[in-house]
Amino acid sequence: FAKTDCILLIKWHFMEENIETSKKRKFDALDEQRDLLTSEAESQAACEDDLLEASEVDGMISIRHALFKQHHNVIIGLNRRVESEIYARTKTEIIVPEPAVDSVELLAPSRTALRDGRALIRKTLSESGPVTHFLSVRIDDSAVLERASQLQSDLRRRFPAATRTLIAPSKFHVTLFTLKLFDPATVDRARAVFAECGDLVREQLSAACTLSVTGVSHFNHRVLYMGVRRDEHLERLEALAGDLFRRFDDAGLTWDRFKF
Repeated sequence: FAKTDCILLIKWHFMEENIETSKKRKFDALDEQRDLLTSEAESQAACEDDLLEASEVDGMISIRHALFKQHHNVIIGLNRRVESEIYARTKTEIIVPEPAVDSVELLAPSRTALRDGRALIRKTLSESGPVTHFLSVRIDDSAVLERASQLQSDLRRRFPAATRTLIAPSKFHVTLFTLKLFDPATVDRARAVFAECGDLVREQLSAACTLSVTGVSHFNHRVLYMGVRRDEHLERLEALAGDLFRRFDDAGLTWDRFKF
């Protein structure tokens, strides 16, 4: 009888866990949908504001869309496939100036089409564009720099091909999170937000935060990096990174959820 009770109790707890997991998944899905709708609404509002600067040329609505020239290829695509898809879906034409500058010209038959075209360009950049910037904590401890430099020297001697995966010790850092900033105005906004974060950093890092490195891995065989052991110090830094990310998110400078 006691054994049966035990089995029933285990099954009941298992059912409760399944119910709670199902609820959590539903709430997570609702959160993701809400975040997506909020992001789309913010992008549309930004597009509407920018359309005030649009002009009419030969019956077409024209506007200059700020975009660093090194990222023009993201919205053009291989064999112009992305550009063609944007035109097919929104009737918005993308004109890349020659020589290239930090913007492109957009032409559309109406302001509605231009708004939809710009929204699709923003979506394309957020999904397919590369990471352009990151927020990090610089490593300046002399003992750590010396040991890391010795490790790099050993790697160069044993594996000469690994040299291209190493960065200068003066650039050693711990990445907090990454950003995608595709035009000068957005970079300026990010700088302004960053300048206002000093109080937050001083408050949360008032006590020493000592990290322990462990293991070696790589980013797509291009950059070699060392991992950080998870402990209370790393959790403090992760909490700081989350708070900083929220400030950038509130300013409309993030494209995705926080990932440390």
